[in-house]
Parts: sequence; C-alpha cells; structure tokens
Amino acid sequence: MNRGRICSLSYKFLSERYGEQNVISAYVHMDETTPHMHFLFIPIVDDKKWNEKHPDKEPRVKVCAKELMNMTEMNVFHRVLQEYMDQHSQKGLFPVLNGTTIGGNRTIAELKAKSAFEEAIDATKHAEEIKEVAYQSVFDANEQVRQVQSEIVNIQEAKLIAEEDTEKWLEELEKKELPVMKELKDGLTDLGADKDDYDSITGFVKALEHPVKSSTGKVFVEIPNPEKTLPVLKKVMRKLTTVIEKTKDIARKIARHAEQTRVSVRARLAEAQEEARRQNEERKPVQKKKDITR
Repeated sequence: MNRGRICSLSYKFLSERYGEQNVISAYVHMDETTPHMHFLFIPIVDDKKWNEKHPDKEPRVKVCAKELMNMTEMNVFHRVLQEYMDQHSQKGLFPVLNGTTIGGNRTIAELKAKSAFEEAIDATKHAEEIKEVAYQSVFDANEQVRQVQSEIVNIQEAKLIAEEDTEKWLEELEKKELPVMKELKDGLTDLGADKDDYDSITGFVKALEHPVKSSTGKVFVEIPNPEKTLPVLKKVMRKLTTVIEKTKDIARKIARHAEQTRVSVRARLAEAQEEARRQNEERKPVQKKKDITR
C-alpha cells in the first residue's frame, strides 16, 4: 500500500514541478530489491533571450535540460520532495532525505571520483590477495620439489641396497653352486667310456632320430653295441638326471631370491614414500588458503 502511495505522490510532485503536459511516461519497476519509478519528461524552460529581444511577441519556450536541471535544482530537489511528501501524507512516513541525498545531489565528477576510488581500493585488496596466493603457490611448489627430491634419494638408496644384496647372493652362488655344476658337466671320459663308446652313443643318438613303430603301435629304438652302450647310457642318464634336478633346484633358489628382492625393494620404496609423505604433511601450513574467487 505504501509503495503505491509513494509512487503516486512522486508522480504528482514531478508532474506539477515540471509540467504535466511535458510528461512522456512514468513506469514503476519491480525488477530490483527496492521498487522505483522511471519518470520521463521534456525539459521545457522559458526562452529568456528570445523573449527579451521580442517583448511585443508571445513568450516562447525551449527544450533545455541544462537550464532546467541546473545545480540549484539538483541541490534543492530532495528537500522540496521531502516537504511535498510530508504535506500530503503523514510526516516522516516517506523518508526521502538520507546520507546520500541530504547534502544535495552529487555531480557526475564526484560520483565518478567516488566510484574510481572504491574500485582502486577493491583492486588493491584483490592484488594483495593474489600476491598472497602467489607466495603460497611458490611455497607449495618448493615443498613438492623437496618431496620429490627426497623420494628420489630414498628410491636410489633402496636400489643400491637391492644391488648389494644381489651381488652378495651371486658371490655365494658362484662359490657354492657353480663348482657342483662344473663337476656334473664332465665329459664321457670321466664316466670310463673310450672311443668305441663314443661311436656307440653317437649311433644311438642317430637311431633316436629314426625310431621303428610296430604293428601294435609300440615304438622301438635300435641300440648299437648294447653291451657297451647301455652301461655308459645308464651312467650318463644318472648324471643327466642329477644335473636336471640340481638345475631345477638352483632355478627355484634364483626365483625365490628374485621375489624376495622385489618384495624387499617394494617395502623399502613404500617406507620411503610414507616417510616423504609424513614429512610433507608436517611442512604444510596450518592456515587454509583464502578463497579469492570473484
């Protein structure tokens, strides 16, 4: 109710002051927090110069906003409007004068200067916030660099330890296991075979390449000079079986050691990364970054 009343009184005041015949439009806008009225009119004033030159003629008017809305008019406008409101309604019901209007309207230059000053203050504050965030970003980047460097050092240390362990293990393998392998690789001479035995074994190898299949589906291999060849083959097979078993045992040992080494390296890396993470957490600043999103 009060909104409609103040808009109605404002329209009457403006149309009386500037001439109802000069009013173009008056619209109340509700699109902002405070409803307000847009009052459009033609600024008509007496054409004093022309009237002074032509006193015998009908007085003439002209359109001139500069003369109508001069500094005097701007300075007294709100005071006169307040008086009008108080006269046509309960006094103080519609306050017009406030901290902005009580001293008269400000000039465009004053308004621009105030706006520029406020913008300068805001820009300064924003620059300080950006500077603070930049310093924090540099600090965080340095911390990350130090963390990465620490992790690299820890990884290198873990790698050196793993290499040292592997080297010691290979030395032990060479001292204990390889001599046994060398012994198992002795030639046929060490088995008591002579040149004729070599020929028999060579013939047996060739016979293996051309086995004979019987009508029942069984496969037979001819053994040249079996009286000499079979004893030698038994010794060779026993040695070969021993070599195979020993080779399998060494392969299993190598596989177990390789797995132990991988587990050890992973454990050391995990410990190094956890230590680096813990140190990084301790170096982090307690105060959170300020959100400067505008």
